[in-house]
Amino acid sequence: MEAGYEDIYSNDSYIDSEIDGNRALVHMLYVPPHLRGQKQGTTVFKVFLSSLPAHVEVVRLKATALGSGDTLPFWLALGFTPAYAGGNEETRNILHLPVNGHSLPAVEELALDEERHYIFD
Repeated sequence: MEAGYEDIYSNDSYIDSEIDGNRALVHMLYVPPHLRGQKQGTTVFKVFLSSLPAHVEVVRLKATALGSGDTLPFWLALGFTPAYAGGNEETRNILHLPVNGHSLPAVEELALDEERHYIFD
C-alpha cells in the first residue's frame, strides 16, 4: 500500500515507493509501534518485492536513523548493500538490492567526504 505523509501514523504497515525507470525507490517502510518486533517489516517488504514489475532491476533506498532507531541493520539483513564506496556517512547509507534476476549494480567510488544527496543520484 502506498501512503503519503498524512498517513505516516497509520494503524497498518506500508511502503511508500515509486518506480523510476528500471529502479524502485523506497521512500519509507512504516510499521506501527504495536506491530514492531513481529517481522511485519520483513513481511511487508517481501510482498512489495513480489509485486514489482519485471522491468525493475534494482530497489534503492536511504537507511536513516529514526525515533525507533537506526534502520541500516534491518536493510542490510534483507540483502541490501551500499551503492557507494567512500563518500560521507550519509552517502554510505544509500543502499541498493538487485531484483527480478538482475545483477547488482556497480558500486560507485566516491572521494572521501563526497556527497550524494538522495536515492535519485
